[in-house]
Amino acid sequence: MRGLRRLFTVVSVLVVFVFGLGLCGSVWDVKEMSIFTWLTVDESIILITGVVMVAITLLTAIMAFVEFVLPENTYAFQAGGGEVRVAFTAIEDYVRRLSGQVPGLKEMRPSVRSSKRGLELVIRVVLEAHANIPEASARVQEVIRRRVEQELGIQDVGPIRVYVSRIAHDERKPVEQGEG
Repeated sequence: MRGLRRLFTVVSVLVVFVFGLGLCGSVWDVKEMSIFTWLTVDESIILITGVVMVAITLLTAIMAFVEFVLPENTYAFQAGGGEVRVAFTAIEDYVRRLSGQVPGLKEMRPSVRSSKRGLELVIRVVLEAHANIPEASARVQEVIRRRVEQELGIQDVGPIRVYVSRIAHDERKPVEQGEG
């Protein structure tokens, strides 16, 4: 949702900027600046351009409003004196930083969601070329479960799914046979 909103924002700003430049060029009667000289040919093209600009601007405004009004995805649980809410993005950032604790793991891209089974995590990993996939996957699951339960206080961690998305290139130089 964030990426789509950013795209619409960028497109809206560019369209409004270009339209503004064209209007300025038309008003000042600068033929080189006026990019809308082709629009004077047919009024339907002007109408279509206006409708598209209004639609893009309205979509951007609606998406910004929806993101502002809708609450961020959070995971709620009871602790100590009351309810605690942890944003999914905070959990994802925390889990991402745990990648240095698993040997053979180069990168982790976590995704979090809540279900009836508790907090579900999907972890996309990039392993080093020499890593043992079953051992590294089990270690990823173990480290994440332990740290999320102990340090974040979330006790009902559901399934942790690990997807190996890539095995990284071995960056060590091969030893040539003549060297000793």
